[in-house]
Amino acid sequence: MDLTRQKVARAMEAGIDPLGDSGARVVDDLVHRFAGVLARTPDPGFRNWLARRFEEAYDPRDA
Repeated sequence: MDLTRQKVARAMEAGIDPLGDSGARVVDDLVHRFAGVLARTPDPGFRNWLARRFEEAYDPRDA
């Protein structure tokens, strides 16, 4: 998770639009890294599963 926080912080500092092509590349990189660590295939099902995990862990009070 530290890597995720670091990559997202750097992207935000660089002004990368999270909905643009550059933001998609950041997300793709993270999805592939998580898939590798978890021995999963980075397909749409995995992406949805991973997104749900992040949503469950998100606490707006930390933002």
